Amino acid sequence: MGSAVAQWLTASGAAVVLVDRFARGHTRGGSHGDSRIFRLAYPEHEYAQLAVKSLPMWRDLEEKCGRGLLVRTGGVDHGPGVVRTIGGALARLGVPFEAIHPHAAMERWPGMRFVDEVVFQPDAGRLDADGAVNAFQSLAELSGATPRFGCRAGISEVTDRRVIVATESGEIEARVVIVCAGPWSPLLAPSDLELPPLRVTHEQPAYFPVRRPGDNWPVFVHYDASGGHTFAGYGLEVPGRGVKVGLHASGAVIDPDQVQRPMSREVAAELARYVASWLPGLEPSPTETVSCIYDSTPHGDFVIDRRGRVVVACGFSGHGFKFAPAIGQLVAKLALGEVRAPIRFRFR
Repeated sequence: MGSAVAQWLTASGAAVVLVDRFARGHTRGGSHGDSRIFRLAYPEHEYAQLAVKSLPMWRDLEEKCGRGLLVRTGGVDHGPGVVRTIGGALARLGVPFEAIHPHAAMERWPGMRFVDEVVFQPDAGRLDADGAVNAFQSLAELSGATPRFGCRAGISEVTDRRVIVATESGEIEARVVIVCAGPWSPLLAPSDLELPPLRVTHEQPAYFPVRRPGDNWPVFVHYDASGGHTFAGYGLEVPGRGVKVGLHASGAVIDPDQVQRPMSREVAAELARYVASWLPGLEPSPTETVSCIYDSTPHGDFVIDRRGRVVVACGFSGHGFKFAPAIGQLVAKLALGEVRAPIRFRFR
């Protein structure tokens, strides 16, 4: 998100220093790798609307950076009540979708099992996460941003007129500081902002081989009995690697600085059971696992707000990547004083 914000700010003519504690292209957060799900299907109007806004922004980013970032595959959402909740939200926004009986859905996607009606939305697809982050950063640099990777930083002073950021390579004086540091955000933001607590977890989705290479695999999200509000599982095909499958926010709570450990037998067994039960088109033995860190708020909403000269944007894990261009623009405008934060995302 910080890279997306930097790209928007530099495009508007602002002077930007982009500081990251880790090296460029690092794997310590939740934004690395070859794939993230893009979808418009959300039960909440605000998120569905934000996703609709993000789609043309991704295409614009592709044009600017000269490479493809979003591959359209279509997307399936299934579970109790999804036609009412997700279909209803899409209908209110005028977004096309299909409601499909589970038997018809299994004929269409034989590698998957369904017991409830399915919502299919054709604009969903697979994002190149590493390519997108690199595009944001490269475009920001081309417009004048100064990157400082592998550089620890902290806010040392905040006044009515300025912010001082202390780094290992010297102080930075700025009109506004934007904290987009994922699970490290509460440690970097001034304590008087009263951010909601972040639940930091180590998530480990895995790649599973496809039994029949010719099968069609849309991106998919499977909801539990809450009626389209809580993920049970999710997945997407990555050509050459299989289908990446994960259980949402199921990982162990960790300190973000601790060493990320290999997948436990219990987690591997749970993921294999899910695949065996719901994805008969996959071999239930993973070929490789993926490691990332989630930072999640208790209420599940993003945190995007400003107090004085400090802006904080965090709590995106599990489903935030798809919104990056739109959130980058929103946070940039927030930093420039052009908008106020949406009520849903303000500090609580």
